[in-house]
This record gives sequence, structure tokens and C-alpha cells, in this order.
Amino acid sequence: MIAEAMQKVGNEGVITVEEAKTAETELEVVEGMQFDRGYLSPYFVTNADKMVAELEDVYILLHEKKLSNLQAMLPVLEAVVQTSKPLLIISEDVEGEALATLVVNKLRLQAAAHHLGRRRRRGSGHAGRQQAAWRPEDRRRQGAGLR
Repeated sequence: MIAEAMQKVGNEGVITVEEAKTAETELEVVEGMQFDRGYLSPYFVTNADKMVAELEDVYILLHEKKLSNLQAMLPVLEAVVQTSKPLLIISEDVEGEALATLVVNKLRLQAAAHHLGRRRRRGSGHAGRQQAAWRPEDRRRQGAGLR
């Protein structure tokens, strides 16, 4: 099965082996990116019935480190506000003042901060559609826009 997985994802793919709760062995190939966690705050929910954050035609900001302060990004954030398009922030973590600022300005910025957690993975495929949706219970959700 591992040889089959290696053949499917190629040299640039990532293979993760996880313990199952059943006796069945299965192979799941994920195209694009996959995240361990969802949105950081329920204030980013756009659909309260489904408890998901859905963004379409979205700008995506990738930041490889923790965001504690948005001061350096203010020009980018202001430019996004001028377009009236939503912003998806994907970062190692968003905390403290940065998270509080995004929550307070959520309606103005239409921002959804997303926490990657420790285990970032890249699948074998590339993105096509720019849409994002996360549920807090989806610990392993395929990335979008990114998908």
C-alpha cells in the first residue's frame, strides 16, 4: 500500500500514516493542501446554520510564522478593504493583538484567519477554485483556493 501511495503522489507528495479505529486499511489521496484545524474564532463564521466560514472570490494571504501583530501588514489589509473582497489568512498561528484586531474588524475586512497547526501538508495537486469552508470539527479538511 505504501508503494501505491508513493506512486500516486510522486516525489513532491507527502505520505502520512495514521492509526485507524477499524481493522480496514485504506488509502486516501488529497489534492491541494490539507489543514489540521479550522477557523480560530467563531466570529469568522459566515453561515451560522452550518457553523462554517465560507469565502468566495477570496484573496489569500500565506504567512509561514505566527502573527501576533498586524502592523507590518496594514498596507496589505487596507488594500484588501478597498477591493471589498474577502481575505483568507493562512498562518502558523494568529494570536493576541492580531487575532483581536481581525475579530473586531471582521465585518470591515471580511477576514477569516486559519490556523495551520504544526503539521502542514502539501498534496500532489494544484488549486483551481478559490473558495474556503471550514468547520471546527473538521480537523483534516482539504484546503480550498488552495484546492
